[in-house]
Amino acid sequence: MQPTPKMVKAAREKLALTQKQAAERFGYSVAGWIKKETEGESGRALSIGEFEFLLLLADMHPDYVLHEKRRKTHGNRDQTGKEE
Repeated sequence: MQPTPKMVKAAREKLALTQKQAAERFGYSVAGWIKKETEGESGRALSIGEFEFLLLLADMHPDYVLHEKRRKTHGNRDQTGKEE
């Protein structure tokens, strides 16, 4: 799926991130991030990997979902009964 500026902005907003926060999280300057959300020739799309990660974080990915990591505690057992 090719990212569009509208999709990038929608995912960022669903995460309740400012453009500055999104830029910091993905390693861009604020101006660089704004270009990810800008239509037209001056816009620069996120890479597909970055976009898919953003969709995962925003719970908007069409195929995958993230889940919370189980905290490892003493005595946790997996489905086979083995201690993790």
